[in-house]
Parts: sequence; C-alpha cells; structure tokens
Amino acid sequence: LVDYRAEFSKWWVMEFKTVKFPSQGTVFDYYIDPETKKFEPWSKLIPQFEFDPEMPLQ
Repeated sequence: LVDYRAEFSKWWVMEFKTVKFPSQGTVFDYYIDPETKKFEPWSKLIPQFEFDPEMPLQ
C-alpha cells in the first residue's frame, strides 16, 4: 500500500498558488468553513475521541 497524500498535497499547493492555504499540515487536514470561506482544521469540527475503559464493547 502506498500513501500518496503528502505528494498530492504538495502538488495541490503548487498547482493552486492563488489559494491561501495554511502553512502547516496537508490539504487533508483542513476543510473550508461554508460561512467564513476560510480553511479550518478538522479538529475544530470533529470532537476528539476519548476512550472510556468502563464502557462495554458491543
């Protein structure tokens, strides 16, 4: 299995130079907020997972 995400991200940033993309991370680390039209990290949208060892597995 080959992971081409880093290479694709570099290509995307070079191909779309007029887009002001965040300097950290890859194109896969961000989404475009529909209200502000700005790149935001997915971590802002998706809550962090916390494992509860007391919860039984189903």
